[in-house]
Amino acid sequence: MDEQCERGITEVAEGPSICTPESEDAKHPTALQEESAFGTKIWLNRPFDETLGAVRSALTAEGFRIVGEIDVTDSDVKYVILEAWHSTYARQALRADMDMGLVMPHNVVVFERSEGTVVAAVDPITQFRLVDGSELHDLAVAIKQKLQDVLDRVAGTGIG
Repeated sequence: MDEQCERGITEVAEGPSICTPESEDAKHPTALQEESAFGTKIWLNRPFDETLGAVRSALTAEGFRIVGEIDVTDSDVKYVILEAWHSTYARQALRADMDMGLVMPHNVVVFERSEGTVVAAVDPITQFRLVDGSELHDLAVAIKQKLQDVLDRVAGTGIG
């Protein structure tokens, strides 16, 4: 990961990745961000429990409420799914289409890897494509930006 970050923007199998350099006063190490088919993820060289706490705090700071938490940790991997609900955006989505409740809340996952911890947030644009309605596109973009702000907070820098 460090070698990739030294080069700045890199290409990986799942899409473009962006690295942020570690600054002198940065509290956290370099983060690698990449897009996947379902969302955006960041790779952090930080312990799982610390990262999970940072994600909870960042979601709250960005106006999300954690309405569900699924711990699927087993002997091989630590893995937690956080179901995040933003009431303002949820109301807007439900006004546009009452079936939107089927694709909400927005999941954020935290899982441990041998080289650190990964935090991934669902892409609401992809998520909302299931529902026909152009008025939902702008809402999905707004939610995606909020989730990116969560990832930025967790990384301790603007990696956007």
